[in-house]
Amino acid sequence: MYSIKMSKNPDYSLAHGVLQYVTVLPGSTYRLSFWSQSPSPASSGSYQVYDYGTPRTIVALTHLAPSSTAWFYTGVDFTVPAGTTQVAVILFGYLGSTPNVSVYYDDVSLRYVTQPTRTPLPATPVATRTPIA
Repeated sequence: MYSIKMSKNPDYSLAHGVLQYVTVLPGSTYRLSFWSQSPSPASSGSYQVYDYGTPRTIVALTHLAPSSTAWFYTGVDFTVPAGTTQVAVILFGYLGSTPNVSVYYDDVSLRYVTQPTRTPLPATPVATRTPIA
């Protein structure tokens, strides 16, 4: 995903969305980041990261405030739960009933941040001369 413009179409729903499936490594941390703009008070966006295989929410549905002409940066880190190998990154646009409104997303990316932490192995036992009775 790179850039998205969601615009009001009077023949369709008031909410629009884009979904992208991404293969991930369980236990790893990823960063979802993007810039967004909602130039009309009648429009706003939201995002979510979801595992449809389990199913479970990884990043809860989060609403973005309308931003007039300003662009706002969003960056959220999340750790992939055990057993999850694919997530859905979902971006929404809520466009209300006002015609000619849009929600914009730019520089959308999902980046790998860290790999899973491994549990250290227990120390190797040291042989001692303990008499056994």
